[in-house]
Amino acid sequence: HVNAGKALAETESLYRLIFNQTTDVLIHLDRNSRVVDVNRRALEITGLKKKELVGKKISTFAGIFTKSSITLMVEAFAKRMVGAVVPPYEVEAHIADGRRLFFEISSAGLTNAEGKRIGEISMLHDITERKLDEEQVSQQREALAKRSEELAGLLRISSTISNTLEIDQLLGQTLEEITSMRAMNVKPEGGIFILEGDQLRLAASINVGDGFIKAHQGLRLGQCLCGIAAKEGEILVSRSCIYDGRHSISYPGMKNHGDIIVPLTAPDGICGVMFLHTEPNINVQDWQLKLLRAIGS
Repeated sequence: HVNAGKALAETESLYRLIFNQTTDVLIHLDRNSRVVDVNRRALEITGLKKKELVGKKISTFAGIFTKSSITLMVEAFAKRMVGAVVPPYEVEAHIADGRRLFFEISSAGLTNAEGKRIGEISMLHDITERKLDEEQVSQQREALAKRSEELAGLLRISSTISNTLEIDQLLGQTLEEITSMRAMNVKPEGGIFILEGDQLRLAASINVGDGFIKAHQGLRLGQCLCGIAAKEGEILVSRSCIYDGRHSISYPGMKNHGDIIVPLTAPDGICGVMFLHTEPNINVQDWQLKLLRAIGS
């Protein structure tokens, strides 16, 4: 009995040493998904004391793990408790110091002498560096795709300009190219006004409707959004045609939309403006304005 007790104590000591020295987070759960024990790494990661974790169900860890991660953890635990095999899966945690951490969870079931499942030990392996690298690569890939689309759009527009002699055809095709560019995030609606003296004549348009066309006949320099952009020579962005006081022209059936007004420049100054409709309240990015400024030139 003395030898058995000594051997048990040594085994317990070895288990405790391994449990606390591993660099992975270890969580011992009972059959009801309550925390029985956690290792030192778990306390370091969460910034909590053991008494704040022991006895809590994993479903209550919403302050540590994201909502979707908690759902995954609860569902995976329930499946394992009825004997199902659950492959390792990934979760996301938001730590008190503001860091985002990512873990891959794998678990080992615990059984009693009769072979009945009584809980498990879950191992959370830190994969944050890998996930952040993947996010960075994804962002770079997205940026490259946008840049590629920008260049392709500019190439198509340049080709249209160089191959088209009729001004009305040129303006119409240019509008179609710009409104079809996914990177611009505009509606398939817009037009181009040509400056003639102190008036702006609608020379090309797409899907603006008869009400718009009639209301803007005789549009003058400095009037409404397009007139202001033509007078000031700067790109003008409006988040709402209804709530923006600069949008002084309205017409029956006008729906709320945003506007991007781009001055068209020639060697001797402003020769017109291009207007593009957007969904209300969208944010126009700096790179989009830079691209539109290049097109306007």
